[in-house]
Amino acid sequence: TIIVRDFLLDPRVSYLLQTGENGVKHTLSFGATLGYQVDNVIIGADVESSFDPSNPKSEQLEKGLKYQLMLRVDLDSQHKNWIQAYVGKDAAGIGFRSNFK
Repeated sequence: TIIVRDFLLDPRVSYLLQTGENGVKHTLSFGATLGYQVDNVIIGADVESSFDPSNPKSEQLEKGLKYQLMLRVDLDSQHKNWIQAYVGKDAAGIGFRSNFK
């Protein structure tokens, strides 16, 4: 989590390996949360795209593009633990997040 003045940037990279009846599926995702902070509340947006690294094609990045509005409440002044809620085109969710650094 990077906070400069009242602006937040929280970049991420994730890799998912799934196995099932249809074989193995790989997914590599790149995303970032961008927001504006008021006290311990951050309001902003989350953007992410993903693709299959075993068969990379630029169309996958376009098809894998997701964006959502975000509301985050930091639980400590070091921005290490927070509750974050998302609302997007296809889903809404809430979860606890933590940085372990």
